[in-house]
Amino acid sequence: MKAPLWIAALIAIGGLPPARAAILTGPITNPANGHRYYLLDQSSWTAANQEAWQLGGHLTVIGDAAENAWLLSKFGTFGGVSRHLWIGYTDKATEGTFRWVNGQPTKFTNWSAGEPNNASVENCAELLGATGLQSVGLAGQWNDIPDMPGYPVFGIVEVADMPDTIPGLVVHPISSHRYVLLTASSWTAAEAKARQLGGDLVTINDAAEDAWIKTTFGAFDGVSHDLWIGFNDAAQEAQFRWASGETSTYTNWQPNEPNNAGGNEHYGQMSGVTGKWNDLYNLGLGVLGVVELPTAALNIEVASVHLSWFADSTKTYQIQFSDTTNPSSWQNLGSPVLGTGDRMTRNEDVLGKADRLYRVIELP
Repeated sequence: MKAPLWIAALIAIGGLPPARAAILTGPITNPANGHRYYLLDQSSWTAANQEAWQLGGHLTVIGDAAENAWLLSKFGTFGGVSRHLWIGYTDKATEGTFRWVNGQPTKFTNWSAGEPNNASVENCAELLGATGLQSVGLAGQWNDIPDMPGYPVFGIVEVADMPDTIPGLVVHPISSHRYVLLTASSWTAAEAKARQLGGDLVTINDAAEDAWIKTTFGAFDGVSHDLWIGFNDAAQEAQFRWASGETSTYTNWQPNEPNNAGGNEHYGQMSGVTGKWNDLYNLGLGVLGVVELPTAALNIEVASVHLSWFADSTKTYQIQFSDTTNPSSWQNLGSPVLGTGDRMTRNEDVLGKADRLYRVIELP
């Protein structure tokens, strides 16, 4: 959508650092996904996005029509004012190819007719409010506009306790370890998600593995992404250790790194462009986590034992069990049962119990 001339004139102001965008309301929880949302005061897209990372989230990602409608209903008329809303969709990296800021694949779009059209260098997406500039009748639809501070657009921040997985399990051709890529988050949230999945943020043992991680995940969707790795000195400054507890001595730091700039850079980040490492503060800025899972192992647990025998209707039967460590000591399981002249069965819950032997005896 073409921006008015007075907005286009603001391009000349470029070069100033974006002002912080204040929180107008939130957090508000979406019951459909459990994520928390904030509405920011009007700002440039860049300022809103940076404030979102400071809050531990990102400009909102929209996965379906229901989520789009929920966002419009909660924030599109907040305070009785119609508001256009920044969302985390941008083609800044590659013109014409819009991507979500957290790396999540695109599943849903809701562009207005003829949009996006890149009029006046329009690289950022807004969700249109009910009324206002060129949006009458277009509420909830999307438009691309320039990233400039003077345009009256309000950022929506989305915060999740843990990142989501980006679909696709990747197996290393040599180690057979499995890898999962996470959407952007803090290092600690990414490591928590990795533990939930049964692994840790990746441990890198040599230059070959380092190059494979960078090639496989650093530009998985055609755009460069920085990556969280498991190397960190959160426990003791300057004593970097792998989150997995492994003792690999391989490192690939950028020149003059790690430097703990600002006194709070404790977490290892790999450049998606060079593969070199940097120490970064926990929140990061659009960094994706790489989770390493051990070689797949099948874990079988027997939840129950199915006992079955043919029972004479003139006989009485007793089920018994014994501990495998003392198989000569049999104990009754339940009360005696009269035969039915057919097959009799019993299911016994054994999950969490010690190994047992079972038998059925005829009573005199």
